[in-house]
Amino acid sequence: MLPALREARAVSQAPGVWEWNLEDLEGRRGHTVWELLTEIPGVVTLRSGDFGSPMTAFLSGQPGGGLRVFIDGVEQLPVEGSIPDLSRLPLSGLSGVRALRRGTGLEVHLERYEHADPRPYSHIEAGTGDLSTNLLRGVFSLPHAARGKLGLGLERLDTRGRGGDTPGALTLGWIRYSIHKGDEAGLQFELRNVSTDRTDPLVEPESVRRRDWTLRGVWGPTEGTLVSAWATTTSFAAKDSAVLLPSRDTDRRQFGLRLSGEAGDFRIDGTARLNQGDGLVERELTVDGSWAHERGHGIALSAWQQSWDGSSGTGADGRIWLSPLPGFRLFAEGGTGDRAVPFVPLRPSGTVLDSLLMRLETRDPAPRFTHQETVRAGAEIAWRGLMLRGAAVQVEADSVWPTEMPFDRGGAVLPQVKRRGWEAEARLPLWPDGLALKGGLQMWEASDSVSYLYMPEYTYHGSLSFHNTYLPTGNFEMWVDVGAQGRPEMMVPVAASGGSMGSPPTELVPFYQNWFFRLQLRIVTVNIFATVENLSVRAFNQDVPGNLLPRTRSLYGVRWALWN
Repeated sequence: MLPALREARAVSQAPGVWEWNLEDLEGRRGHTVWELLTEIPGVVTLRSGDFGSPMTAFLSGQPGGGLRVFIDGVEQLPVEGSIPDLSRLPLSGLSGVRALRRGTGLEVHLERYEHADPRPYSHIEAGTGDLSTNLLRGVFSLPHAARGKLGLGLERLDTRGRGGDTPGALTLGWIRYSIHKGDEAGLQFELRNVSTDRTDPLVEPESVRRRDWTLRGVWGPTEGTLVSAWATTTSFAAKDSAVLLPSRDTDRRQFGLRLSGEAGDFRIDGTARLNQGDGLVERELTVDGSWAHERGHGIALSAWQQSWDGSSGTGADGRIWLSPLPGFRLFAEGGTGDRAVPFVPLRPSGTVLDSLLMRLETRDPAPRFTHQETVRAGAEIAWRGLMLRGAAVQVEADSVWPTEMPFDRGGAVLPQVKRRGWEAEARLPLWPDGLALKGGLQMWEASDSVSYLYMPEYTYHGSLSFHNTYLPTGNFEMWVDVGAQGRPEMMVPVAASGGSMGSPPTELVPFYQNWFFRLQLRIVTVNIFATVENLSVRAFNQDVPGNLLPRTRSLYGVRWALWN
């Protein structure tokens, strides 16, 4: 195993943190990281079309630059917009997912599965469904290979799409090799290649490829200290070289160093990142510290500085929680600062004259930052499976940028005056054992006629869920969920046409609601799953104007873990 510090208690107990461990992921109701994030109150999730099309998520009112994804601590750099495309982040080969809500954005941390068992390990997932949908995933881990450890992964997901005439596909493959010096040090290399094919009319180009090379080293010089360093390079291009991208083929790199230490209930991390590539912040320094008491008190603080072509942004956020009575907790969290918003470097096309005109009309923007402030405070009750959590929320920003992904590239940038609202999350246990009502809701105070980008008046999710294990051996397990998630109409920016002058347009996408059914049965190590989305067969569900989502979708299959 690569050396690591023990899990920070302050992280797992903190408000604003959602975690899924390996057991949770094995019993998951969804098939992507994106689906996990739909369970968090206040998170706006976007799909620009069916499988293969870009999808993403962010906190309400914080789209541009508001999502960052890290795989084993190494950032997944965005290449088609200001935030990562979550369609390229499957759950295969992961041992844990952590979503961390900060005052100026959402962070998602993915941990790769690395087993210590001397036996080889395989995980196979296969499914099929309507719209000619097919899913195949395979992960193989060999603990002894050329004096190191070898891991391989392959995934293919394809569909004919809504109406059977908008095919899309995602193909992913990765290989990872690591060598270890006991539990003191390790070096790991990984290559990942992801290709997406899509035919949605508003998403171009149709076929793109992303390739990531990562080298990561970890060293634990003493007990309670850890040094991590990494270098990663990312390339992004159209698979067909004859296709003219609206953005340049992109090469981006990151070099990073992290120093970590822990003593008792204290944990501190200092991280330096150096980015290379057009459209990215150049340098970033971050310090994170946390402390937690076993009785349920704690504090976590973070501060950062970002430098970009002579400009800089600084900020800080933190959270504190107190448990004056067993099962009762008070908490507050917030942040303020200037956060960088990455952009997509534009590419001239056509004749020499067209190229010159395009450079004049759509030249790359200068470094850009958005100043944001967020405060959240509330209370939580947890007792015998019952959980009630509520909080008041206040947000403000001087500028709100679109995601800059293909469906809103060049869209409107608007200010966001101070807005207030509240959020709630609950779990109510029922009879029989294992049955519960679960849900979350975020609402904003009624607004005037001002348009707020990606900030619906409310978002919600709720389900009647059942989970229990049977037989003395525990070899039979069942999960069942019936529920809904949705939002009212939402103002979104519309991608500006090339060279267009004047104010970029905005549009309303209509009310969205998705009733779902999910079933999973585990028999020893075989999981049988079935999911149905949009049970009410709503015809006009969409997150991007004009790009309708499937009226309904079913997917069923098996997951099988094998120790060879």
